[in-house]
Amino acid sequence: MKIAAIMIPAVLVACMAAGIACGAGVEENLQSATAEPTQMPAGQEVWVTDRDSGSYVTLELGDSLILAMASNPTTGYSWSLVSISDESVLQKVSDEYVPYPTPTGEPMVGSGGEEIWTFAPLKAGSATIEMMYSRPWESGEPAARFNLSVTVD
Repeated sequence: MKIAAIMIPAVLVACMAAGIACGAGVEENLQSATAEPTQMPAGQEVWVTDRDSGSYVTLELGDSLILAMASNPTTGYSWSLVSISDESVLQKVSDEYVPYPTPTGEPMVGSGGEEIWTFAPLKAGSATIEMMYSRPWESGEPAARFNLSVTVD
């Protein structure tokens, strides 16, 4: 699939940008799921990580917003989408868990990775994405929260 061809190199670049020794790095945190729209936008990819919480991005129609959220589902924690403030402006396309690369190419038990969340702008306007990192069966405060303001031109 076209997304897989884009995602693998993009995740490797994201790992390197985050200072992770791709092939030897072991990090922590993330995961989730929802329905896919009919088509991926053909514009530019705008990448954001969990460390960008509280910031904002500007997208053009046709762009893709990709959130690379550190995660380790072996701990029971995963990212979940709490809300998109205006779903007529921004739509969730997909989310998947990608383990960090290892020297053997096989995921290591207990090691972390990233949840890759993709969003597509639908029309000009603004929306806020709110997410939380928690164990779905536990009540109380989540381990982490994430919010991002998005403007679509």
